Amino acid sequence: MAFKRHDTDPVLLPRMKESQIKVVDRQSQPTLKQESERDVFLDLIRNISSDLDVAVLSHKILTNVAILTTADRCSLFLVQGTGNKRALIATLFDVKESSTLADTHKRTEVRVPWGKGIIGHVAMSGESVNIPDAYEYKYFNKDVDHATGYRTKAVMCQPVKDTEGQVIGVAQVINKLGGEAFTDTDEDVFRTYLTFCGISLTKAKLFESSKFSLRKNEVLLRMAKGILQEQSCLKTVVHKILVEGQEMIQCRLCSVMIIDERCGASGDIEFSRVFELTHEQWEKAEECSDEKQPGEISAAHLEQAKSVAKSGKLLNMSDFDSQHSLVKNGNWPRCKSFLCLPIYNKDKTIIGVMQFLNKLSSVCFDEQDERVFEAFAVFCGLGINNIMLYDNMRKAIARTKVALEVLSYHALASNEETMRIMVRPCYVSRH
Repeated sequence: MAFKRHDTDPVLLPRMKESQIKVVDRQSQPTLKQESERDVFLDLIRNISSDLDVAVLSHKILTNVAILTTADRCSLFLVQGTGNKRALIATLFDVKESSTLADTHKRTEVRVPWGKGIIGHVAMSGESVNIPDAYEYKYFNKDVDHATGYRTKAVMCQPVKDTEGQVIGVAQVINKLGGEAFTDTDEDVFRTYLTFCGISLTKAKLFESSKFSLRKNEVLLRMAKGILQEQSCLKTVVHKILVEGQEMIQCRLCSVMIIDERCGASGDIEFSRVFELTHEQWEKAEECSDEKQPGEISAAHLEQAKSVAKSGKLLNMSDFDSQHSLVKNGNWPRCKSFLCLPIYNKDKTIIGVMQFLNKLSSVCFDEQDERVFEAFAVFCGLGINNIMLYDNMRKAIARTKVALEVLSYHALASNEETMRIMVRPCYVSRH
């Protein structure tokens, strides 16, 4: 690797050294005064080699990229979903060399559709883009500049690939400090560094996926034990379900809607009971969920719940409000991400639906969330079905008891009636 221009750059190397001292704890390492730029580049690679937290790793990557390319701002978009559902999500957007991880976490996630804009084009084509003036490029979206007031000029984007050559993200740098365009050398350094970043990101995502799977299994086992032990109260079982759902994937609101058994013959779906648990209630460890009437919840959410109950198909929507005509501004909290799935009993009959609104850690629910909650719904169905069977059994016992009492009333005399008969004189006819 040759750094033709940077080898004699009197500004870049001191900035790299200074920034590295800030990013990495170097109390036990030698100072960087005698290190060459190649050594610093390798040190930037070592800086990201041991991190397994995707957020921390992404922040380090962007900070280091800002150092290498002398860019004003950097962003990292990671691929989410597969096939036609693919999109690019930036949890870290417009990061500067001086930005801290806490600063970047305060910002809203940015979602870019696959193939749209510069980011989507780079992800779909797998090719890099180096643009001296973004406003002259056909794929550039000016809306972001208009919304933020920031003027984008020079843009360089590179795909981030895994070891198999698949695009797992796109890194973007904006506006080279000094006002000039990004050079071919910048592009080469950027591409080389992102090769190592792709390896580290793949490793970190695999680690987070394994942690999530472990947590999922723990929650499912705990839920199975909890809800299958409870046989007396539907509200208690549903509360346990909602608590474990919030534990697994935290969202603003999760709910369970129970289908009214009386509407089975007509084919029209109506809900008899609706239970909700907000994230705030979960954090406070409240012992009871809110029970509401169907008319007290959003008409849009109710309509989608009925649709899922009829079709039996999972529904996953991003930016729900903009896609639904029944949403009325001001009446309900804004719903960005929406996940709804049916609940089956042991006979594979739909007995209810579960809804999850506004995932906290992302702008939308992904395919991993869908698989998790499909498994989650199986245990929910078992727990709710057991409660319904137990309730039906209690009602049957009560009806039998009433019927026996009625029959006994007509077939047997009471103790008082028996005593009156015994004390009455008995006349015997002599004829």
